[in-house]
Formats: sequence, structure tokens, C-alpha cells
Amino acid sequence: MNDTEAIRMTSKKSGTSKSSNMTLEESLNADIETLRTIRDELRVRAHLGQLEAHHLWTDAEVKWGRIEGELKRLRDEVGHPAEDVQRGFKSMVDELGEAYTRIRSALDRA
Repeated sequence: MNDTEAIRMTSKKSGTSKSSNMTLEESLNADIETLRTIRDELRVRAHLGQLEAHHLWTDAEVKWGRIEGELKRLRDEVGHPAEDVQRGFKSMVDELGEAYTRIRSALDRA
């Protein structure tokens, strides 16, 4: 049920029809309470979405720092990393790319 449907359901339950004993003011108050509930839920979800993206970003930054630092160290020591080391870096880079995809998805959902 979307937010508009939730408000309509509240209005129907509130009895906005002429045969109801509920006043317009009571009906509006019920609708406002429904909106308040929806707003609180959305605020929490938005905040959690931002936190999720922030945590994903922090994790990705740690991976980025590890990749950058190790690659620099290897270049300084060896000049050109061996093939097996390159495959290891490729795996780390792929993992970082997946992390960035998760961040993008989290931000799109937020």
C-alpha cells in the first residue's frame, strides 16, 4: 500500500461520510496522524539509506587505500608486479568495483 492509499484508508476508517459521527476536524486529525506515521517511517528509511551508503563508502575507501598502497610498494620494490600479484590486484579491483556498484544502488534507493 502506498502513502496515498494509506491516507484514504484512514479517511474511510475515520468515517468522513455523512452518516459518521466523526467530525471533519477529527477526520483531518486522523489523516495528519497517518501522515506523521508515514513521514517518520520515511525519515528513518532515508537516514538508514544514507548510513548504508556511508558504510559502503567507508569500506570501499579502505579497499582503495589498500590497493593503492600495495601497488605503490610493489612498484617501488620490484618495478613491475609478477603475474600472480597482478591477478590478486585484479581481484581486489573487481571487489572495489562491486563495492562502488552497491554504493550507487544504495544512493539510488535513498
